[in-house]
Amino acid sequence: MLEKGGCMQNCKTYTIQIDQNGLADYIGKVNVSKTGRYYRTLSRQEKTELWECIKRNDVFNFTGFTGNAGEDSQMRLLVLVKNGVEKKLSYGELAPKILMNVEAKIEEIAEAGEWQKR
Repeated sequence: MLEKGGCMQNCKTYTIQIDQNGLADYIGKVNVSKTGRYYRTLSRQEKTELWECIKRNDVFNFTGFTGNAGEDSQMRLLVLVKNGVEKKLSYGELAPKILMNVEAKIEEIAEAGEWQKR
């Protein structure tokens, strides 16, 4: 799950949750191409690329500083579950590249495909 909170500028604010089978649930709030709740199933390629990105960036073993650019910056919450173990990371705009890589992949999924309105 990736949740991008609001900010003082025009930040995209949304939540996207993707389960292990590739079912994605999206809630667009403000400054996004679609507002409201949507769902779709990821393609096999999208699922593979997402999990490869998470593994390549070794997010499950990340323990470093996640970075906060200040109270006006957008905060994100990334929650990953692997074998029943949950990893939660809250971070801002100054986060390490490994977190921003995963966020970029999830955001790519959020903007692609044929979403169905709930």
